[in-house]
Amino acid sequence: MKTSPLFYLLIFCFGIGCFAQNENNLPASSTVQISLKITGKTQGLSAFVTKFNSINYRRDTLAGNKINASGNAVLLLSLTKPTFAEIRIGTKKTDLYLSPGDDLRLEVDLTNPNFTFTGKGGDANNYLWQSAVIKDKKFRYKNQYINELNTNEFVIGLDTMAKALKAFHSQYVTKHPLPKNVSTLLKANNELLVLAFAQNYTDAYFGSFATKDKMPPRLKQWTNTIFFDTTLLSSGLINYAGMLDYYYRQKFYNPFFKPTDTPQKIDSIRHIIPQAAHANIQKSMLSPPFKGFFLAKNIDEALETLGIIPATESLLSDFKTHYSTSPYLPVLQRSYAKWLSVAPGTTAPDFTGETPDGQRLSLSNLKGKIVYIDIWATWCGPCRAEFAWAKELKKQFEGNNEVVFLYASVDGDPNAWRKFLKTTNSPEGVHLRLSPIEQRKISEEYQCGGGVPKYFLIDQQGEIVSTVAPRPSSGKAEEAIRALLK
Repeated sequence: MKTSPLFYLLIFCFGIGCFAQNENNLPASSTVQISLKITGKTQGLSAFVTKFNSINYRRDTLAGNKINASGNAVLLLSLTKPTFAEIRIGTKKTDLYLSPGDDLRLEVDLTNPNFTFTGKGGDANNYLWQSAVIKDKKFRYKNQYINELNTNEFVIGLDTMAKALKAFHSQYVTKHPLPKNVSTLLKANNELLVLAFAQNYTDAYFGSFATKDKMPPRLKQWTNTIFFDTTLLSSGLINYAGMLDYYYRQKFYNPFFKPTDTPQKIDSIRHIIPQAAHANIQKSMLSPPFKGFFLAKNIDEALETLGIIPATESLLSDFKTHYSTSPYLPVLQRSYAKWLSVAPGTTAPDFTGETPDGQRLSLSNLKGKIVYIDIWATWCGPCRAEFAWAKELKKQFEGNNEVVFLYASVDGDPNAWRKFLKTTNSPEGVHLRLSPIEQRKISEEYQCGGGVPKYFLIDQQGEIVSTVAPRPSSGKAEEAIRALLK
């Protein structure tokens, strides 16, 4: 298959032969049992097993249960094939590798960071926990987090992590022999982790339009690495999904933009990108499983950024016709159904935040007014860049008590938020800071993902006008607000 010059097609023994499993011998459905013994304060505590959704970075819940007064719980789930997942007990979590028929026992001391697995499937899951500990230790180099280092030192730090994980793998499988396909998949997980760090660093420090000639050769090799394997595709590996997302953006998304494009320029062409990207994916030499994956990803991306418009409806209809048995179709149908719940004219989901003076304020408290909502953060450059236009936008409604500009911050640090609000860069309006719970609530109920900035427009009846409202710099926000004053 042909690949973009941006990428080397590297196969680290990730062919079908490496992962081959006799799935014909698996039952149509097989139960996985995870028995928990929790030590510590367990009152009100629950445990959940979730699987990462490679299309839209959300997690689907596979099982959940409350921890009883004795600190015990049993989680039961049904699988037809092995998958990576995550277990969360309160604020503690670790990755899982589950196979049909696994019977795991997990002991957790809430005052201790460790996880200890026994029973069928225990060795693979202890591997994941121990490799995560190594990753966390090697994430610091020269007393700094490696993603904060200059490029050359980042490469050294990441290479150190890669070597430590490689040595750990060799030692662990010697002491705890694993089935070959499981051993290979766990090793792949470690290698993908390293590649994910490299690609995220590249995006952060070189931008989405990374200038490859300015990179050290090792970093260039990492960021140019892509491989295609159907077993990895269906495995639920978050770092493999990240690699494919990186490829999608470099190959099918970024070519429509230039590094010098303004937010206004990007907004002006955003609505035509899904159809154009769809055509390019269809023309690519990708194998059917990956073509289906990228087509589904493109539709989900379009729904998240544009909502339900003729273009997204057309793409979803085409996908239903040509990929009726795709595992991604239910994901897209759920996304579409959720968008219907926030269609114009539906009641805006309520949320609550903390004001700068420590009071609680909810969106519902503003019912009766037009509310233009800006979801932002002090650390978000594009968010702050909009504030000059936001100030001009507010001036157009000076003295009009029917319009409220609500700025809802997702800052984790309340001091950084309050400090910024005291500067001249801060726009006038109603300011709130959202807790992580409220952030997740907005992300799920408004179908807006986790990125910022986001803009919503709510009318006087507390109903949604748009969850993809024009940004202040677009020149269209004033018109949208004035239309509600008539």
